[in-house]
Amino acid sequence: MAALSALSFSPDGRYLASASTDGNIKLWALPAGERVASDARGGNLQAIAFSADSRLLSSVSRDGRVRRWSVSTQAEISSWRALGLFAAWQFSPDGRLLALSGGRSLELRAVDSGKTVASSAGDDRWSSLAFRPDGGAIAAGGKAGQVQLWLAPETIRAV
Repeated sequence: MAALSALSFSPDGRYLASASTDGNIKLWALPAGERVASDARGGNLQAIAFSADSRLLSSVSRDGRVRRWSVSTQAEISSWRALGLFAAWQFSPDGRLLALSGGRSLELRAVDSGKTVASSAGDDRWSSLAFRPDGGAIAAGGKAGQVQLWLAPETIRAV
């Protein structure tokens, strides 16, 4: 049995999604806890997030593969790969953006297309990321114990 690597509640509160290091995503109906879907998406999954309307679920694997699929049909809608080595991944609260950190850089990518929408350099090697609940800021924590805050989009350079 593989380790769980990520959990996400749907914004409408109807589902809980779990992701594991063996690439499996499971979808649970709430409050009963009945498993309604299970799918092997491949790769060592690192993060999952629902869209704001709870209709789509996105996942990112250790190799940078991002997949987006329909909650109702489990059909894959889009897939792309972020090239490079990334130490941290975080989906925005609305599920539309993915923040990626590799080394001293931070990138914001559109989940549906993979297009880089903003990037910034930092002062540390970032190992953790968090969005403010309204999506208006991103915090990055680094290996040297520093935390840097970017107010989106003012201090993140648009590409």
